[in-house]
Amino acid sequence: MGRLEIPDTIQGVIVSRVDPTGAASAAAIRRGFIILEINRRPVRSVADYLKIVSAARPGEILAIYYFDPTLAQRALATVTVE
Repeated sequence: MGRLEIPDTIQGVIVSRVDPTGAASAAAIRRGFIILEINRRPVRSVADYLKIVSAARPGEILAIYYFDPTLAQRALATVTVE
């Protein structure tokens, strides 16, 4: 992956890997996206991400607000916890 152009105003966690058979892949979450929030809770570090995701229960729907640097825009995806 080439160098990403990320505005200074974007704070989040970069997606480095997506399980091709997992829920994130089905929701079109891709490598290089930057997760900004999950269920309106800011994700500023890997610890934030892990805390939110580990508390999720199977069947719960997570709203993931992310930044796509290839399009330079923010978007929302929903993922059902497996």
